[in-house]
Amino acid sequence: MPVDDGKTKDHAEKLAVGDIEDSLSQLYPAGPCETKPDVNVDPGRIRSDALMMRLYGKSAKEVEASLVPVDWFGKRLRVTRRQGAAAALEKVRDELKTMPDLKTFLAPSAGTFNWRKVSGAPNISVHSFGAAIDINTQYADYWVWAGGKPGRVPQYRNRYPMAIVDAF
Repeated sequence: MPVDDGKTKDHAEKLAVGDIEDSLSQLYPAGPCETKPDVNVDPGRIRSDALMMRLYGKSAKEVEASLVPVDWFGKRLRVTRRQGAAAALEKVRDELKTMPDLKTFLAPSAGTFNWRKVSGAPNISVHSFGAAIDINTQYADYWVWAGGKPGRVPQYRNRYPMAIVDAF
């Protein structure tokens, strides 16, 4: 697969038609999750649909054939076994089970597999491939939920402890 389509793109264009190079153009910042995102900084939403489909499946039906159950703090979630995703999530879960005081942040899960587009974008969500998990969203924030725009979020309230971030 080509890594770079040779086109220079602004943030909106990367979101709409990102190639592999664009997908790797923003890294999640290391450290606590309390930091409000800057304008046009949204790691994880820029992605190459072609790459994701090559790695995980080209349709909901194809992806569903690779989903396996993973116990997540009392609930069985469907996660892809492709690329080692289910095994990796089980390792994270096993590490987090050693920290019972964190369970309230982890469950209930808001979901894993859900074939859909990214909110407000034309590309497919990582949830579509069964390769993402949303943990208890009561402690999360997302600039869309906060009623703002990237870099102009009125109140950002991510409250996941670093131990969870480190485990992932």
